[in-house]
Amino acid sequence: MALRVIGIVGQDLSGLQSQIDAAMQAATTAQATGANARNMVLTRDATLNTLTSGQATLATQQASLESLAATLGAAIPASEVTHAAQWAAINALIAKAATFKLKRVSSAATLALGATVDLAVTWDAPFPDANYVALPVLDAATGVVNITTPGIKSQTATGCVVSFKTNIALLAAVNINVIGLRFG
Repeated sequence: MALRVIGIVGQDLSGLQSQIDAAMQAATTAQATGANARNMVLTRDATLNTLTSGQATLATQQASLESLAATLGAAIPASEVTHAAQWAAINALIAKAATFKLKRVSSAATLALGATVDLAVTWDAPFPDANYVALPVLDAATGVVNITTPGIKSQTATGCVVSFKTNIALLAAVNINVIGLRFG
């Protein structure tokens, strides 16, 4: 079997070493990116569980308020039932227990490296005013993408603007679910 020469003794292999170092650096970066993506998914799941639990609590509180309204309605003598202001106050209390809105928005299909993206959200029905909590959550169908955590840039009673920045070029749209919660 013939031997093949792969290098000459004393040949400068610094070019090969720099290629090996670059490959090691790329592997380290990829591993860190994967760990970051895993943490983003775990945080998103915990946030969704908290919101689901909060929604169940609000539904229970609303049922309690409705029961209280029925009890108060039964306790008010028939002569006072005509007082529309009392009923309006009770109904307003029930209506103000909590308002929950959900809207899904999507970015363009292609996003450049370092692009700042603002997505306008318009609620199907406006809130009474801008005093509500808007929570942007990456859609599970989007998967984990390399973007900054979406945040709320501005908000009004009729909608809000979600903003994020890409850390890499993306060839797929980013889908974000925006949850609007109003208490009181």
